[in-house]
Amino acid sequence: MERALVIGGSGMLAETCHWLEKQGYEVYVVGRTRSKMAKLLENSQNIIPLYTDYRDVNDFK
Repeated sequence: MERALVIGGSGMLAETCHWLEKQGYEVYVVGRTRSKMAKLLENSQNIIPLYTDYRDVNDFK
């Protein structure tokens, strides 16, 4: 299975995440808004959430 990493995928790129999933990808989504991520994860089986605020350097330490 191929993998894709989508940064900010729970917002504007949500449809892209679903398209990748339908193409057979395991999709890792970086997002900071849990409510948007929850909506993205509805009826999804190969979307893996990565909760972080990518604007905050301390989240990556």
